[in-house]
Amino acid sequence: VHAFMKPGLELLSNLLGPDLLNLNHHHNTIFVQIYPASIVRALTIFRDHPECSFRQLIDITAVDYPEYKSRFKIVYHLLSHIHNQRLALTTLIDEVTPLQSATSVFECANWIERELWDLFGITFHDHPDLRRILTDYGFGG
Repeated sequence: VHAFMKPGLELLSNLLGPDLLNLNHHHNTIFVQIYPASIVRALTIFRDHPECSFRQLIDITAVDYPEYKSRFKIVYHLLSHIHNQRLALTTLIDEVTPLQSATSVFECANWIERELWDLFGITFHDHPDLRRILTDYGFGG
């Protein structure tokens, strides 16, 4: 078990409290699942808490499970350089539920959220510039 993980899992559980749905680790990566409304709170905790220090948002991606009611799994990949630790933060949403933009926590989320909106139709509240980035405005998908 990675040095950060053993005390870190309990710490993360305590920090997230009722927002936490699932927490585990696999292949030196911490996996955290939370409620959609908790995204900005969790990202802020992971970035700012000194025992976490996940200060780099590597990527945000989505996995589409069209057969499920909450068809989109949104995955935020974070890195703590200080602890040499990776974290995957996930949440599940349906086709119409928007997420709060992560741009207030990580400015680099801007382009990634635009990509998710353009390719999957996932909307983000309070995004500073949610417009197409890859497809034409006449695209019907």
